[in-house]
Amino acid sequence: MGPTGAAGATGLTGPTGPTGATGATGAAGAAGSIGATGPTGATGTIGLTGPTGPTGATGATGAAGATGAAGTVGPTGPSGPTGATGATGPTGAVGATGATGPAVACIALDTTVDGISQYLGVVRNGEVIVGRQTVSTQPPSAVFWINLSGNTGYPGSSVCGVGVAVQSNNLVVTALTTGGGVYETVCNKTGTNPTNLVCTSAWVQVTPSPARLPDGAAGPDPAVATDDRAPAGLTAATPGPTEYRRARSGHRPKA
Repeated sequence: MGPTGAAGATGLTGPTGPTGATGATGAAGAAGSIGATGPTGATGTIGLTGPTGPTGATGATGAAGATGAAGTVGPTGPSGPTGATGATGPTGAVGATGATGPAVACIALDTTVDGISQYLGVVRNGEVIVGRQTVSTQPPSAVFWINLSGNTGYPGSSVCGVGVAVQSNNLVVTALTTGGGVYETVCNKTGTNPTNLVCTSAWVQVTPSPARLPDGAAGPDPAVATDDRAPAGLTAATPGPTEYRRARSGHRPKA
């Protein structure tokens, strides 16, 4: 074999071959030094409100505050129910005796019938009045009245009771005083006309007086009235005692 000839010229670069497979990772290098702190970033936007947290424990009671000014008085409330009745209290002391009341005039009436005639005796305001009427008709006749308080010996305004009785042609009139004295007088009656009654006799005290009653005072009473009105309360003796007059007046109505 002859000698190696001279090196020929460099040929053109051939196309790049395909990339080879990646090699295995190399070992980590040593850590570099910390770089300088960068500038503060801009403030971010406010985030959403988070949920309410749990209630905390109650705190200690604070000191009492100063007393406030008094408020205005409120309106009166409604009345409460009535309470139970209390026990009866003790009986009080007896009061003083009251003054004596005014005296009350006595009023009395007595009647008797003889035949067709009725005889009446009345006490009114201390006066004794007798009357006569015919009762054989209905209504009975008017009553003929005679006041005997003006007759001599009349016992006065203390008269409180009267009685009348017939004996023959006599009408016996008896009066009782508040002092227990008994007095009598007699009227004369004739016929059947009520006006035929005459009473002019004096009063005489009956003696002795009843044993259990004190004697009454005798004598006329100057306080006896002198009117000629009919006794009050006897208007039912139809048509009223229009014929009534005092015996001492001497007046006699027509028959």
